[in-house]
Amino acid sequence: MNVIVDTIAKVAGLQPPSLPQLSLVNIPDISAVSPLASIAGTDPSKMLSAAGVLEKDQDTIRRIAGEASGLIGACAQDLIGLAMELASRAVPLAVGLLVPHPAARLSAEAALKALAMEYLGRAVARTGSLINELAAISAPLAEIATRTVSSHVDGGQPALKELQAVSGQAGFTPAGSTTASSSAASVAPMAEEDAAGSVAGTSSTSGSSTGSAAGEKAVDTALSMVGTPYVWGGTTPQGFDCSGLTQYAYRAAGVDIPRLAEEQTVGTQVSADELVKGDLVVWDGHVAMYAGDGQIVEAGDPVQVNPLRTSNMGMEFKGFWRPTS
Repeated sequence: MNVIVDTIAKVAGLQPPSLPQLSLVNIPDISAVSPLASIAGTDPSKMLSAAGVLEKDQDTIRRIAGEASGLIGACAQDLIGLAMELASRAVPLAVGLLVPHPAARLSAEAALKALAMEYLGRAVARTGSLINELAAISAPLAEIATRTVSSHVDGGQPALKELQAVSGQAGFTPAGSTTASSSAASVAPMAEEDAAGSVAGTSSTSGSSTGSAAGEKAVDTALSMVGTPYVWGGTTPQGFDCSGLTQYAYRAAGVDIPRLAEEQTVGTQVSADELVKGDLVVWDGHVAMYAGDGQIVEAGDPVQVNPLRTSNMGMEFKGFWRPTS
């Protein structure tokens, strides 16, 4: 039963963290801007537009955060359900371990290991689905993150002049600013940070973009399967699990590799800087294939292309490996 207990622990380790509490900037009260601008004979439209965009962006962020919390909660419940179902199905099989006949015990152990692998695969696929679901709803956040203040208030100088005109103070400086010129600096786009453990500096310059003939062929085969559904134990174009995809792709390239993900640490181990097409990215319960340009192809649900990473839902990373014939 140790394999079942370990698998339940791994499934529990896949539980996605809850979203942190949102802390958004309060939108300032600008109700007096229009009448004051009218008195001063200035145009407040850019300032009002910027405030409108900010309010709309905050509504979008709150909406997406609410949807994301719901998706994360549903995934967590599904993982709990998988763990309970695994335990329930394992109990009858575990009875075979009590039979004194060696063949019966071996049969029970094999059945328990197969059951554990099935449910671990289903759990990994469920977390992969969550990633896809979150990516689908978070697209508007990318636009918000890259938006600059200058795109709405021209770097702040026209808005500053309007405030100076409305206030009647030629030397007026907004609170929190040391000089008028400091307000001209636009807000830089938010830097992207890969919480999933993306490998820095490997997006396009890592190693060589081309690999061996076998690696190139394996990648082409794997990429041709993008969109194929995830099937636990799947090794054909009707459905793949993670190691089934990489084994199928390399077999098409004339190279035989082991069936299980954790056993595909074969050939030569390489560093991130040495990655070429076809190299395997291996964890103790998952495997993907480097596709070049900082991307990997892997059997999620469905087979898909994602940014290169070295973490996978708490699994132990076993490194980058280059299979050889």
